[in-house]
Amino acid sequence: MEMLYSIVCAATVTTLPQQTLLGMEFDARHGALPRRHPSSYFKMAAAADTRFSPKELVDRLEVLFTRWNVIIGNKVAQEPLQKRRRLLGQPSADEKVVSWGDLKELNESLRQLASDGGRCTYPPFTEIITDACAKLASKVAFTWFDLDDSEIALQVVALLQLASAASDDSEYRLSAMAALACCLMHGEGVAKDPARAISLLQCTADAGDSNSAVRLGWYFVNSADVPQDLARARVLFQQAAANGNSEGQLALGILLFAGKGGVPKDEELAASLFQQAADAGHRVAMRLVADLLFKKKHDLVRAVAWCKRSANEGAHDDVHTEASLQLANTMGVSL
Repeated sequence: MEMLYSIVCAATVTTLPQQTLLGMEFDARHGALPRRHPSSYFKMAAAADTRFSPKELVDRLEVLFTRWNVIIGNKVAQEPLQKRRRLLGQPSADEKVVSWGDLKELNESLRQLASDGGRCTYPPFTEIITDACAKLASKVAFTWFDLDDSEIALQVVALLQLASAASDDSEYRLSAMAALACCLMHGEGVAKDPARAISLLQCTADAGDSNSAVRLGWYFVNSADVPQDLARARVLFQQAAANGNSEGQLALGILLFAGKGGVPKDEELAASLFQQAADAGHRVAMRLVADLLFKKKHDLVRAVAWCKRSANEGAHDDVHTEASLQLANTMGVSL
């Protein structure tokens, strides 16, 4: 695809600087916002039979990529200052680099561009346009994914939906599908739809995304919106553990330690999985390793060392830590 893109660009675009649209890398001279606002490119109300040249479509892509790379860069530049203010207990500055209206406009622009790509005078270029739009949608969505703003959440979900429509199983498409599934499961920015969330996570897990396999397994173990299915959860955890995912190793170990999920109790294998996850830096696994060492009194020095290391792992993902603790408690594995 990238080779095709290079050939088409070389043949049709002579005025653009050296760039890689699909990689979102731009020449340094594009460091400022373009004078022409991107929305002006989408107010032409083209007739249904209008055809677009690759050059027209790439020009519009250039404007969108350039503008949003600058906006994302501004947000990233603010983060150290905002973090410092939080650590000092100071109020966070109200410096919004984007509004829900900006995101809404991007949504509309990308959807229109993807639609127009379907009427390109060079048909093989259509897929390239669709995937480029999806990649930008994914990058913007994840930049603003954690903001506690309902209006922005609506636009983020719309961008995730657009990113999920890419033509291949690229990493950004799978990540967008998994994030969209979480929104659907919890009703954040979109109507709650556990069935669709499960379907999306199953697709991403089948495509090799270990994090999706673990998250789906958690839902089958302990979710008010999903019927419990420990056997299916075990298969998903095994899949993730086989790929070296520490969350999967820990979760599978917990099921084995409790003898749940259609398998006999196997404390020795469970302890081995806990050790693998602990060696990979998983905070909860470290606590379980220390707990087992204390209970069996095999090596109290190592047990204390693992306790200290677990206490020092404060930067570990709080969401995953909470989920792992909940899974351990549900299975009766005490910490």
